[in-house]
Amino acid sequence: MDIGVCFRYTLDFVLDKTYSYPTQGWGLTHTDSMLIQSDGSNKLYFLTPDFQRKGELVVYDNMGPVMNLNELEYVNGYIYANIWQTNRIIQIDSKSGKVVGDLDMTGILPTNIDTKANVLNGIAFQPTENAFYITGKNWPTLTKIQLKNKDKKLVASR
Repeated sequence: MDIGVCFRYTLDFVLDKTYSYPTQGWGLTHTDSMLIQSDGSNKLYFLTPDFQRKGELVVYDNMGPVMNLNELEYVNGYIYANIWQTNRIIQIDSKSGKVVGDLDMTGILPTNIDTKANVLNGIAFQPTENAFYITGKNWPTLTKIQLKNKDKKLVASR
């Protein structure tokens, strides 16, 4: 079993504390009171701010379990996750684990970029703009998108 370590720093970038947890750490986001962690599986873990596990959520769609959950972002009761080594971002109901939206980000990078090696791996929400910023490993760009949730389906406008 892999052991993960999280480092907490002060606002001045001084190491303040370390936390251990029993899985790999692929993605981390938060609600007002809990952390939500991914480990590359089809599960998301709910943790206290000091990394004590308080629950887990199995993520699934109409085809079954959704594996390779990676980078995470929590917005308005939904967890947004990219699927490792794909151009997909999914929208997950944070209570049930059901995937309620799916966004294909193919085409936001120039065609000469190898997206298998330089994977989608960055999702950040900017609430004042109601927009997400999307990037990836070694990507030369940062893309701003705004999502409209119509009939539980994600629609991006750039």
